Amino acid sequence: MRILHLTFHRSTQYDLEYVCQKLNLEIETLYFHDYAANLYKPNRYKVTEERAEMWWQDKKDYYQSFDLIITSDTAPLSRIFLQHIDELRPRLIVWICDRFDYAIEDDKQYPQLLNSLARGKKLRLIPNTEIERVYCKQRGVVVTEPVIKPLGRRLPGRDMLPPQGAAFMEEGDYETGFYIPMYHNETKFMNLHRHCSALGLKTFHGAHRGADSLKRFKAIIHIPYSWSTWAFFDALALNVPYLIPTERFLCEMQRRPGFWFQTDFDESMLKLAEWYCDEHRGFITYFDTWDDLVSKAQSTDWPEMTRKIAPFAQAHHDRTMATWKALMTAE
Repeated sequence: MRILHLTFHRSTQYDLEYVCQKLNLEIETLYFHDYAANLYKPNRYKVTEERAEMWWQDKKDYYQSFDLIITSDTAPLSRIFLQHIDELRPRLIVWICDRFDYAIEDDKQYPQLLNSLARGKKLRLIPNTEIERVYCKQRGVVVTEPVIKPLGRRLPGRDMLPPQGAAFMEEGDYETGFYIPMYHNETKFMNLHRHCSALGLKTFHGAHRGADSLKRFKAIIHIPYSWSTWAFFDALALNVPYLIPTERFLCEMQRRPGFWFQTDFDESMLKLAEWYCDEHRGFITYFDTWDDLVSKAQSTDWPEMTRKIAPFAQAHHDRTMATWKALMTAE
């Protein structure tokens, strides 16, 4: 079986490369930033009807040579094939990551096209988190397939590259400190590293040197900005714990200027987020105030928390691999 994967996102590329190698399946990746996106730098994710048609005509013989095509982040790449579904030879899987209509939210034709074809034999719509199913339904697209969450696994040599010009953290006594990511809410909303330092917590903030560095920290302190992130599953695969605000504290932060969330913030749906769903509560540590953060950081048995994550992470890996195998090898 030959599989083609179209994506804008390295993490989805690395996830599916890992899956296919473990399943002894052949996969090629068409990384759209390299193939076509540089032509449209100001709005590179905007897959219009015209662009999709152009990209189909440019490579249709290549596309037709595969048995299965998977599109991931972003889902509108599927438009290349949806517009030619009747003549498309391979099966099509749309792995929905980060909103199915990303960058084409005002396009009314695309969701109608996607929904009209979703029950056909050639197409499978797979959400990568439960909130994607809700988001689709709110916009007229019915998704019935089960969720396939990220693995956060990579083949050797596939570590994520740091941003250009990134200043790496100095090698230090990582095991006594906490890692703080470099996202909006830890930097622009507030300087979380400086705030934690003022509270007496030892934290590191900067570009870490890959998995071997990340897994040495006690835990990651994070202020969620999205319902799901690949970083969560990267850490899960490494058995690295998280310290995050409770729902109440996150909602309090959300009311302050500068807080950012990827979509419209909806307190009632936080229970569907990977950070707050019942499935993950057993190995995430929550703080309800800044004083509570200090208390939890100092009192939690972090090596024990790491050991607690390990069996869940392995079960998630095995379950996800089995689901991908059934989906990829289906007739």
